[in-house]
Amino acid sequence: DSLLSPRLTRVETHAPNIQAVFDGETVSLHGLEAFFPSGGNGDSAAPWPQIAAEGGTLSVETPAGSLSGTFALNLESRSEAVARLVIDPVELERGGDRLSLASGTIDLLIENSVPSGIADLEITDGEFGAFFAQSVLLRAEFLPAVTTQFDTLRYRLAARDLGFNGYALRAATSSGDVLFNLDDLDEGLEIQAVLAGLVGRFEADELRAPGLEAHNISAGRPGP
Repeated sequence: DSLLSPRLTRVETHAPNIQAVFDGETVSLHGLEAFFPSGGNGDSAAPWPQIAAEGGTLSVETPAGSLSGTFALNLESRSEAVARLVIDPVELERGGDRLSLASGTIDLLIENSVPSGIADLEITDGEFGAFFAQSVLLRAEFLPAVTTQFDTLRYRLAARDLGFNGYALRAATSSGDVLFNLDDLDEGLEIQAVLAGLVGRFEADELRAPGLEAHNISAGRPGP
């Protein structure tokens, strides 16, 4: 931070355009990573520049297709940041899995190095293995384990149609919490683990399965 070793400390920009590539594991920002020191040379406390961006556009190439949207960002440091991303309508497909998204908004907050966030998604339809969904409204809120033992994903869902392994649900609603440890996500998160940590309420107008038909069903699992 001298005349001989200058360092970028703050960037303010309006309507920036960022292009990125996600290969399924890592994200490349076409050289913008140079603005965010990783501490690979032993300086893990290397400061990031402050960044304020409004009206930005973002496009991301992924193995499932291209994502685009608009964003705003206020990055004060490694440990303090606020961001909002509005996702454009998109259809993604990979290996037989498919997702059609009509709209999406993601709000992220990092406070004292602790992340939290809320996502609102309108899903036209999707297929993931034996699971399918149509006309879904989903709100998911991530609550970090600051004062509790588990990280929490609090959700609210309404769907015209849901199905899994031969079971079909009509006019389904559900809300509740999924309890998990964020560190476990490094090894992946399977549907069985999600169900095991689920605490919530479920209702549907109709349930159909081979040899079974039921109406006006509800179920719930109380918290500890």
